[in-house]
Amino acid sequence: MKVFNLGKTRKRYSWKDAEETSELSEYDINKISKEGFDAVFYWYIEGYYEGSGAMIATKDGKWWFFDISHCSCYGPSENVSIDDNCYDLDKILVLGTKEWSDDYIDLVELAKKEGFK
Repeated sequence: MKVFNLGKTRKRYSWKDAEETSELSEYDINKISKEGFDAVFYWYIEGYYEGSGAMIATKDGKWWFFDISHCSCYGPSENVSIDDNCYDLDKILVLGTKEWSDDYIDLVELAKKEGFK
């Protein structure tokens, strides 16, 4: 599985160290890799007792999207699993409001830049 961290998102947070995105932990990467994705693209920002982020992932030409925001009770990989709700890469951006798609637009652009369709 190839893993791409966006590095910086257009979203802004008030947390003092939220200028750059964080890396997912080894635990989270291992949990996500068990789903058998070919590649994942994400951004993730750790707060005080929470985290915010978004992830898109592909397997066999199909795409899934995940909100990896969470409170301290759960981690970012808690709800990452393959289900029947898969999409074309471009379709991800038209599923919700503009504010919602702002979470994913940079990830979709990065995936395309890396040669994914």
